[in-house]
Amino acid sequence: MQEVRVTPDAKAAATKLRAIVHGGLKQQVCELQSQGHHLADGECWRGSKAAMFSGSVWPETNSALTKMIEALNELQVKVDSILEDIFAAGN
Repeated sequence: MQEVRVTPDAKAAATKLRAIVHGGLKQQVCELQSQGHHLADGECWRGSKAAMFSGSVWPETNSALTKMIEALNELQVKVDSILEDIFAAGN
């Protein structure tokens, strides 16, 4: 069996990583997406810049944010599994 060594530093970094991944990052991205949808709907803002935002800037940005949320969901699952192993190895 392969030896696994976990330092107190690794445990601290793992704890911080978990806090970031499960913290407000995903919520902030969702809020950014919500505000972008609001600006892109055309009801509160009109003009050439508004048309550019809703026609090209927002669709590309929204797609990237959706992918980011999906990636964060996957990362949460993977990080939890890996961190369980780290904490189990350190005990």
